[in-house]
Amino acid sequence: MEICSNSKVYIPSDLHATLQRLVKTVAIPGVSLSSFVTSIIIEHIRENASAMKGVYDENLQELFG
Repeated sequence: MEICSNSKVYIPSDLHATLQRLVKTVAIPGVSLSSFVTSIIIEHIRENASAMKGVYDENLQELFG
């Protein structure tokens, strides 16, 4: 997956510090904090897609009507 935007997301400073320490400790070449967080989010969506879709579908309202 190629990251093609420079979108920003707020991460609480304590969580940012914890994740940054983890990334530095693991020291896998090419893994940045951004790529690590992206991997976490992708995995979370993959594991919870059906539940997320169910919540979305339950709350979806007609746009016109």
